[in-house]
Amino acid sequence: PVQNGEGHTVAVLGLDLAAEHWNRSIAVNRLLGIACSSVLSLLTMSFTCALYIFGVASATARASEQRFRMIFENAPEAIFIIEQATGRVRDVNPFMASWLGYRPDDLIGQPGETWLIPHGSGRADLPLAVRRDGTLTIAGCRYRARDGRLMDADTSGASIFYRGSSCLLVFARDVTDRVRAAEALRESAEVADSANRAKSEFLANMSHEIRTPMNGIVGMTTLLQDTPLDASQRDYVETLRASCDSLLVIIND
Repeated sequence: PVQNGEGHTVAVLGLDLAAEHWNRSIAVNRLLGIACSSVLSLLTMSFTCALYIFGVASATARASEQRFRMIFENAPEAIFIIEQATGRVRDVNPFMASWLGYRPDDLIGQPGETWLIPHGSGRADLPLAVRRDGTLTIAGCRYRARDGRLMDADTSGASIFYRGSSCLLVFARDVTDRVRAAEALRESAEVADSANRAKSEFLANMSHEIRTPMNGIVGMTTLLQDTPLDASQRDYVETLRASCDSLLVIIND
C-alpha cells in the first residue's frame, strides 16, 4: 500500500504474476516449437539420406550381383559353389555341367562326392583343404563324369558368403590331356629304360660268351705265326690276328 503524510492509504501497488507467467509460457512454447521443428527437420533429412544411401547400396549390390552372374554363367571354365557345412553344391555354371555331362539342375543340391575326388580320396573334402586365409589350391583334383570317365583338373577357390551360407567358390581347370601326356611320356621313358637295361644285360652276357672262344682264336693265331709260313700264309695270319684284336676291343668296351 502507498500512504500519505497523514498515514492514510492512497494507493496499492501490485505485480500481475499471471500475466508474467503467461508471457513466460508463450516464450517457452515458442522455443519448444522451434526445437521440435529443428528436430523434425533433422530427422527428415536423416531419413532422406538413409533412403538415398540404402538405394545406392541396393543398386550397387544389384549391379554387383548382375556382374557376378554374367561372369559365372558365361565363363569358359568350370565354376561351382559348394556349401562348407554340408559339402553340397549350391550352384554350378553351364560350362561345369556340360564338362561333366550333366544339366546344372542335376548337380545343384547334390553332395560333391557324387563327382568330386580330391587327391583321389573318393570324398568331397574341399572344405577341409581351405587355408586360414580362406583360399584353397589342389593340383590334380579328379572329377568323375556322368559316363564314368575320370578327368583331372587343377582346382582353386576362396571362401564366400552366398545366399545366407558360408560357401566355397571353386574354379576347376581341365588338365586331363596334360596329365595323360605326362603319363604316356613317363611310360615311354620306363619302356626305354627297360630296353636299355635288357640291352646292357644281353651285351654283358654275350661279351663273356664271345671273349672265351676269341681268346682261344687269338692264342692259336699267335702259335700259327711261329710256324714256317710263306708270304701269303703269313699275310693271312696277320690279318686274322688284327681282326681278332679289333673284335676284342669292341667286346671289352
